[in-house]
Amino acid sequence: KTEIHITIPDKLKSFLVDDWENVTKNHFLVNLPKEPSVMDILRDYEQVTIPTKNNQSIEIDILREVLSGINLYFDRSLGSILLYRFERTQFSELSKDEKNKDKRLCEIYGVEHLLRLFVSLPALIAQTNMDQQSVGVLKENLESILQYIAKNEKELLSRENYVNVSPAYD
Repeated sequence: KTEIHITIPDKLKSFLVDDWENVTKNHFLVNLPKEPSVMDILRDYEQVTIPTKNNQSIEIDILREVLSGINLYFDRSLGSILLYRFERTQFSELSKDEKNKDKRLCEIYGVEHLLRLFVSLPALIAQTNMDQQSVGVLKENLESILQYIAKNEKELLSRENYVNVSPAYD
């Protein structure tokens, strides 16, 4: 199967590079729980997007299915493919924290990890048995979400959300 190409706006690529440097080189961590969370971002996107669907119930159903799928993929892939090595201790501590036991990962993590998922999605989608038409619809929705994030960068892409942690994390 061939991988699809998801166009990521340049400002988001730049943010992803900064994210990588903050975590892998500077040993900073994203301050968690994140506001807004992945789930909040996708819910806000849904509320902004539904009115543009002109009450087309099929389009609205597809949108909701895509957003639900992103939350699910996020929850399932965070621990295995979306974390840098330096973040694994934080992830492990969060999992043990009693106040997070009823929360999904998409309710704790934010835009930094969501964007990392979008980078990984082409390879993940290539492993599915989706037909070309479905892949095309999915690609359209994913790129629309990325445009939404880029357009709302002031609220979503704060480079101030990283915290310096103790040397014990190394």
